[in-house]
Amino acid sequence: MAPESGHSTQPKLKLVDQTEEHALIHRRWFLASDPETQTCRPIVERTDEEVRQRFRERSVLPTEHSYSVLRVTDDQLVGLVGYFDLNTRNRSAEIGGLIGTEFHGQGFSREAVRMLLEHLFTQMKLN
Repeated sequence: MAPESGHSTQPKLKLVDQTEEHALIHRRWFLASDPETQTCRPIVERTDEEVRQRFRERSVLPTEHSYSVLRVTDDQLVGLVGYFDLNTRNRSAEIGGLIGTEFHGQGFSREAVRMLLEHLFTQMKLN
């Protein structure tokens, strides 16, 4: 189930489970965003089919989940947020996200991360 915004103002965004097609768009955005500054993990070049296969493999892992960030007014895909390295023993996870460059400066990152954190703290009971 995708997280919902719990703050009182009308949300500009909604989070939905990432789709395979969105994973391809997110990968293109990531590669165009100077990936060396975005992660400390190795950056691996992948074909579209490899991205699809990785999406299918990762979508069943209990330790991570990705959400597509959609603008409420028109369902436009604007980004991605998610958690990974979920540790159920100490109730923690790492989070990450990416907003498409054409959507920067509109507060989407802040709202999407807030929605994700609210879900992690209230629904998944993380610390």
